[in-house]
Amino acid sequence: MSTSLKFSIITVTRNNRSGLIDTLESVRKQSVQNYELVIIDGNSTDGSKEAAGAYGNLVSLFERDEGQGIYPAMNQGVRRASGDWVIFMNSGDIFINERALELFDASGDCDIAFGRARKTDGSPHLDFTGWDNIWKNMPFCHQSIFCRRELLLERPFNPKYNIVADYEFILWAYSNGRTFHEMDYEVSQVEPGGVSETALLRRVWQTYCAVKRYFPQMHVHRFYYKKLKWAWKQQRLTRCKS
Repeated sequence: MSTSLKFSIITVTRNNRSGLIDTLESVRKQSVQNYELVIIDGNSTDGSKEAAGAYGNLVSLFERDEGQGIYPAMNQGVRRASGDWVIFMNSGDIFINERALELFDASGDCDIAFGRARKTDGSPHLDFTGWDNIWKNMPFCHQSIFCRRELLLERPFNPKYNIVADYEFILWAYSNGRTFHEMDYEVSQVEPGGVSETALLRRVWQTYCAVKRYFPQMHVHRFYYKKLKWAWKQQRLTRCKS
């Protein structure tokens, strides 16, 4: 890794003080120091700002979000950042170990470099299996992605997809010939329970809406027709149990 590179770690949080502390601790332990940490806070009332303040210069910027949702907050973080490469580590997400930034390898002129992620139970989270089925699911975890900041400035996350805008961004990048590089190491551990997990039917619908923009083939429509029926049934079962 070139020591001239600068990372922008962007953390979006709202009323998750304990998770934010976990994220801050994992950043503090990194073996390299060529990073900035930008926190965009959703008007937390649980002492998150005070917790971040206790870390002093570790936090480059703590700013209230503009109140338009998580992806606009991520875009806001990108605008406030100044690094070469951006990685999003939201409150509760942690780097897998102290070498997560040190091992970064951009491999020439790639636009997006990605590694692997795991869940808190140790199981893989969105392991990359190739590009053939990119239209079926997010190919890798966004907490394992390093993206050139200039690309995120050129094409921010689309807030229309308020659950799957990270996936829609990857579909856009892939369809527009942006270059990817797979890194052979684990980058992060992710906290479960985000909106993409709890709002299943909306997630599948938004995924379909994003995918059909870039893959209008008939087999894609058939696949998502079945997946939407499945998601509707799963959501009904969940409601009945509750």
